[in-house]
Amino acid sequence: MSGRRWTLWAAVLAAMLLGGCKGDTKENAKDAAEEATRFLKVAGDGIAEGIEKSRKETPSADGAAVVSTHEELARYAGLSVLAVRAGSDPKTAAVELAVHNRHTAPLRLIGLEKTGAVVLVDTDGFSTPLDKRDCLELLGGITILPSAKQKLTLRFGAPASKAAAVMIFGNRYPVPRGAASRPAKP
Repeated sequence: MSGRRWTLWAAVLAAMLLGGCKGDTKENAKDAAEEATRFLKVAGDGIAEGIEKSRKETPSADGAAVVSTHEELARYAGLSVLAVRAGSDPKTAAVELAVHNRHTAPLRLIGLEKTGAVVLVDTDGFSTPLDKRDCLELLGGITILPSAKQKLTLRFGAPASKAAAVMIFGNRYPVPRGAASRPAKP
């Protein structure tokens, strides 16, 4: 069940439980729904932060360094934009990145699926979030082998011809001149 549905059901349940209270039932139900929604939002954020902290602090079976911030990415890896091409829809862009793991252990990038973690910036300065399909594919993270490079293709709902940069964890990676028209290598 999605977070929004769960929140809605919890709010409805709280409103039903408080329906027998004295006073203005509608007002009580409204207050209960607001409080339940606040509680669930805070609890959800806490759970997400706890999971991320646990993933970072618990050693993985492969000994991977877990990266979820710009500072960690800069410490362990190099990143650059290789090419930008039109996606299956001409109004979309597929951006091919090169991720170079400079670390002697595997590198696991997590949190790329979060809202605002990866955005495409166009030539007019507007940002476009990562395509939802890619967000789902990135949920488990991406592992790059030790001292290796890996290509990563991300999709955005903006025209490839207007791509100026990709921002990852708040750091800007410019699209090299001519890369927006260069097809990605198979």
